Amino acid sequence: MPFFKKKNTESFINGSLDFKQLIDATHFLENHPDAVYTLNLDGHIVSFNQKLSLLLGYGGKQLQHQHFSDFITPTEAARIAPFKQRALNGETVHFTAEVSHREGHLLTMNVTNIPIYQNHVIIGIYGIARDISQHIHLRLQHTRLTVKEKLTESIPGIAFLDYQPTTDRLSFSTYFASLLDLSQHRLASIDYEDFLLEIHPDDRPLFEELFTRLRTNGDNTVSCHLRLNRKQQYRKHIQCQGLRIQDEHQELFTFLFQEMNPLSNEHEQHSEPTSIHHFFSSVETVIYQKEYASGAVHFFANGFLDAYPSYLERFASHPSATRELLHPDDLGEVLQADERILQGETVRLTYRLKLANEWTWLEEIRIPLQDAIQHITGHQGIVSDITVLKQQQEEIRKLSMYDQLTGLPNRTLFLEEMDHLIRRKHPFTVLSIDFNQLNHINERIGYDTGDQWLIKTSQLLTHYLPDVYASRIAGDHYAVLLTEPFDEGHLKKICLDLLELNTRRLPIDGYELTAELAIGVSHFQDEQTTATELLHAANRALTRAKLKKQSAYEFYTSQLDLEIYRRHQLEQSLRDAIDQDELFLEYQPKVDIWSGQILAFEALIRWDHPEWGRIPPQDFIPLSEEGQCYLPIGEWVLETVCQTLQTLLKKALPVVPISINLSSKQLLHGDFVQSVRTSLHRYQVPARYLQLELQETALLHESEFVKETLQQLHQLGIHLILDGYGSGVSSLTSLSTYPISILKLDRSFASLPEEDSRTTSLIKSIVYFAKEFQLTVVAEGVETLDQLDTFRELECDAVQGYLFSRPVSSERLAALLTQSVLQPIESLKQSPKKPLPSLHGQISITRLNGKEVNVGASPILITRSTNRSVHFYASIRLPVDHQIELSLQLTDVIHPKTLIEPLALTELDNGLFHYSADYKVRAQSGQIMKALENSQQLKLDEFFMLS
Repeated sequence: MPFFKKKNTESFINGSLDFKQLIDATHFLENHPDAVYTLNLDGHIVSFNQKLSLLLGYGGKQLQHQHFSDFITPTEAARIAPFKQRALNGETVHFTAEVSHREGHLLTMNVTNIPIYQNHVIIGIYGIARDISQHIHLRLQHTRLTVKEKLTESIPGIAFLDYQPTTDRLSFSTYFASLLDLSQHRLASIDYEDFLLEIHPDDRPLFEELFTRLRTNGDNTVSCHLRLNRKQQYRKHIQCQGLRIQDEHQELFTFLFQEMNPLSNEHEQHSEPTSIHHFFSSVETVIYQKEYASGAVHFFANGFLDAYPSYLERFASHPSATRELLHPDDLGEVLQADERILQGETVRLTYRLKLANEWTWLEEIRIPLQDAIQHITGHQGIVSDITVLKQQQEEIRKLSMYDQLTGLPNRTLFLEEMDHLIRRKHPFTVLSIDFNQLNHINERIGYDTGDQWLIKTSQLLTHYLPDVYASRIAGDHYAVLLTEPFDEGHLKKICLDLLELNTRRLPIDGYELTAELAIGVSHFQDEQTTATELLHAANRALTRAKLKKQSAYEFYTSQLDLEIYRRHQLEQSLRDAIDQDELFLEYQPKVDIWSGQILAFEALIRWDHPEWGRIPPQDFIPLSEEGQCYLPIGEWVLETVCQTLQTLLKKALPVVPISINLSSKQLLHGDFVQSVRTSLHRYQVPARYLQLELQETALLHESEFVKETLQQLHQLGIHLILDGYGSGVSSLTSLSTYPISILKLDRSFASLPEEDSRTTSLIKSIVYFAKEFQLTVVAEGVETLDQLDTFRELECDAVQGYLFSRPVSSERLAALLTQSVLQPIESLKQSPKKPLPSLHGQISITRLNGKEVNVGASPILITRSTNRSVHFYASIRLPVDHQIELSLQLTDVIHPKTLIEPLALTELDNGLFHYSADYKVRAQSGQIMKALENSQQLKLDEFFMLS
């Protein structure tokens, strides 16, 4: 996948792309284990991860838009320029670079550059950098020690100069500052040209000649006499010796400068051991040699062990002391290294020793020693203390594995912890917890307040659940591990306690904010299940919990897998639904509450899916908004309603207004008002015949754009209806702020018990205020005569519901207009209220349209079976034709897999479905019929409420 994506489809000149039009790739880069960055064609940094900031010593977004050459010398930039060009030509390249840290010191990095393509055009470079400074430093120390041994024994006034051709860099030993009368700071900035100025003008050609001989003529050693120190008019006489060292990794030129002072031989003999001691004591690395025959250990450099004299003596006198102090987890690596040394290999290993009651991380290079007949007689060891490096690595790991804002583990570390529990077969439960407010806070108040919200919610979570492993997954979505055996009752109590947070007001930055907490629960049952699958299961349950009107929790069942599969299939088909002529409209009348006179119709969109049958709007309207299909679907509804009105007007029928449901996203679209004007004009429909129904959420934006849009629609003569009022989302002020003409009560009021006095008082208050604002009040979802009488007593103006008419087709619409008045008729299509002879079971889809399917199961209640067909109730709508095959399994009964094909379904008023299905193998009907003879009696609604 590309690392950048264009925000628009404009073309660019000459194949170059403007990085201002590209999306930042940081969300991808943060998961990479190394320092990662992206460069545009000009070499400026576009995006990077935190590891790069940490390595270079920069915070926040300070690296943003800086040029890569800002971190390297001009010489280094020229050296690596060909590598950059090769990457821009389409090649993946690898090279080593010297990069400047913010504090001034240099880092050696292994760099990989990969070209980034967009539409077959290279738009930049993707870079991966790994710091190898510690490795290079250790290797250089070893090389320098070898150089010293080959040049001479240490002498008073000795100074070293190293030159690395790969980096074109000079390195000076500490004594050079005294030799040249310079500060250490000035010495660190000297380049080759500066150093030549410190040599007497007459001696410079000689030094350059010797240097050239080393570099080009293949000479391994050179020597000469020089005069140094410009400040003292070159009065210091120096003996210079040069050596060329080359191994498989690098070429190195080292020069030893010995100040020639008039000292007596006696003084030289006394001072030489002191100088040698001084040299070795200045080396931080421990250098030793171990002889296998005698077990003796000889130390050439004590290095960091000078701080532990007792341990140094112990290692020298008791070779086994290292094993005694070794960390148990590292014993295997050390034993393996011993075996490889005996095979003649040079070994690098990392291990921990307990020094002064603290674990110290060590990195060691072991070089085998051989006798004249190639037998391994011992090894030399070069040991460095890398504890600080390990601490830095742990800090990097913490930055990559922990959320910086809340301090909680991130998703990656959370999954690692779950994997650990799965390997141990330890029981645990996952809670997926979403506070559901961060996006709203960021958009309405600001990101600073959003950050405070995250800190507050994470603190609340760890306060309510103090002894659990909690993680921030994304946004204000968290996950929690409960490491105890599954106890449904205890888990329900935990969930209910957490949901109490929804009743609290959280003061943040002067605002009182509330959560909309929802929880999904899954638990570890099968060791074949992965951590990712368990987290996904909890998230699926969380999604189901969010669909409920009030904040809730949901336990994962395999039924959710089947529902998610269905949702995915619908999502894939929705984009083509209009072109395939699968959408259609039905119309439900709104009638006068007393006379039954038809006052208006509501246009209700329907989807006749070729595989899944009739899809209810609540299933696919949210999908249209998530998948950005709401605009074409909204335009289709508007066009179809206007066309229907035109047809009715031409027939000279007593036409009444038709309302369409308006998505809040449609309202925010800049061309919506013009689209309405265009449709009305195209079909010659007066604006008074079109009404728009808005959900309360559409008014939450409280923006001037929304007010202006609604005002323009009102001025066109279109009546606006506020739908679902009373659900608690909007306030009474919205009735005076916006040009609303009709108020439709939330359908939940119709299903509440008549004796609920608080609900009755609430409806009375709403109706009272509506009358004050001169609004018409419509009661929705009225299905019984008792409900009709209740709303009459509450003085509502109109009703809509099955009591007067179900939604009808466009053909039936004309007949109802001619009829003009409707009579209330109570529905007889209700679920059985009496207990049924029944069997518990589950169904899952095994084949759809000739393709095998493997998804979860959904609970069913089997009520009848013949030797040919079976009848059952389910809570999920499935396709009904011979393109689908189901597997039926009785609960708590072991029997062979039973395959059935659904033939017909009936949708009940309570949202359940009654199916009849044929057995594919009729002989399997006997086991179902036999089980029904001894079945339990169960009420349908109670079964699905428990399920």
